[in-house]
Amino acid sequence: MNNFRRKTDYFHLFMIYVIWATSYLVMKAGIEGAGAFGIFQLQSLRLLLGGGILLFVALLSKCLKPVSPGDLFICAVAGALFWVFGNGGAFIAVAEYPSSFVVMAMGTIPLWSAAYEFIFRKSDSTSGISLLLGFIGLGLVLYPAFSADTHGLHASLSATLALFYAPIAWVVATQLQNRLMLTLNAVYATGLQLVFGGGWALLYSWFSKETWPSTPSTNTLLSLLYLGTVISAATFFSYVRATAIFSKSIVSCFAYINPVVGIFLGWLFMDEQPPAIAIVGMVVVLSSVAFTLVKNSTQRSLGDQKNA
Repeated sequence: MNNFRRKTDYFHLFMIYVIWATSYLVMKAGIEGAGAFGIFQLQSLRLLLGGGILLFVALLSKCLKPVSPGDLFICAVAGALFWVFGNGGAFIAVAEYPSSFVVMAMGTIPLWSAAYEFIFRKSDSTSGISLLLGFIGLGLVLYPAFSADTHGLHASLSATLALFYAPIAWVVATQLQNRLMLTLNAVYATGLQLVFGGGWALLYSWFSKETWPSTPSTNTLLSLLYLGTVISAATFFSYVRATAIFSKSIVSCFAYINPVVGIFLGWLFMDEQPPAIAIVGMVVVLSSVAFTLVKNSTQRSLGDQKNA
């Protein structure tokens, strides 16, 4: 039973480490061309679709129950932070920046997560060193995007600022929603946050006066379907479960792996060739994640031996 659970737990990490990285490329495809949805139109629809799926699953599983005002408030706030400021901020950025760059820029999430761990959880120094190593590797990956020797990236101020506040909002939301695992079923809590996020995104779309396409394109509809089912429902559920199973440092490592996957997707679909320094950065990033995972596994084994 323990072996099965261990494999299942690591499947959730696979979903957020690898599958989540595909969302940025699909986001960009869904808001480009004739008949495309606006940024927060697509965001709201895919969140409501994903949230509806999870709430339906919770209903079939008989997990629905009255929610306290406090938990409902956390769902509402976390939904706004996750999907309007966090992932929504990345959505704003991906409209102007290459998708591979946005997924790499979101790699600052572990830095803020590590800061939280040091301040509130008093993590040991080796955890901080491994996260710092990963951040240095991420810097090497991002360096060509800012170097005048390769190619510069130019975007509006709002898109650039989004790259900074989006990861911070995501970390804050993660700390909030983790409390829900103590009182609510994971599927139920995830569905509620997605629905709230979809409502906030729809409200933002209305205030920003986005125009609905008269006839949505096939491309934007396929993007909606993928983002709503695979990313919003399945992958975000894995994220919520992973935060309840693993430490924040382990979960936050997805922001290290995602850039590697993002660069690979750029090469596969856009024929982008990553510079040598970016490849070196990938190696450093993967080394950091491997060290963190092995260290956590070793500590867990030692703890089990002491309790035996």
